[in-house]
Amino acid sequence: SWEAVGDVQRSFPTIDQLLDLCVKTNVPLELLLDLDQRPPASPQLDLLGYPENSAEDLSTVLTELGDALESALPDERERELLRRFRHCDDEKRSFIMQLLPKVE
Repeated sequence: SWEAVGDVQRSFPTIDQLLDLCVKTNVPLELLLDLDQRPPASPQLDLLGYPENSAEDLSTVLTELGDALESALPDERERELLRRFRHCDDEKRSFIMQLLPKVE
């Protein structure tokens, strides 16, 4: 349905759906997204820890990958802090940075 003419009818696949489609059809992601039409020099998708001939279920691997990505993203409080910080002027940003402990 991502090729539908009207915005109301159009929807887009999730990254999980795109990766699953690539693996099942052996079509490079670049080709699906019209990014680069040159033939790839290496396989279109390399998931660390998931060999091409693996018997492990791809959905399990993608779930684990999604969980790892989700844990790296900021939570709602961190996003709110970032939104507020971005709306501050330079003087307020400097003050905020002085209040916060340094992270190494």
